Amino acid sequence: MLESAPRPGPRLGRALLAAARTAPDLLADGWRYLGLLRRHQVRADGSFRDTVVFSILRDEWPAVRAGLITRLAAPTDATG
Repeated sequence: MLESAPRPGPRLGRALLAAARTAPDLLADGWRYLGLLRRHQVRADGSFRDTVVFSILRDEWPAVRAGLITRLAAPTDATG
């Protein structure tokens, strides 16, 4: 049965890699992981999209904002 399941295309692969790279940054900045909405949206081609949900409460925002400003103001290395 798994052999007949559709394989993810290059676009999905790039999106998954981008999400995997972004999630640790969000967590480090104070965002809270809430969960995964599986098959949350239907794409134009009929395939489904999953959505990862993060949150910040109003009371947490000042600390998160300060951390973001500090991180964005810091110089980056040549690799980005």
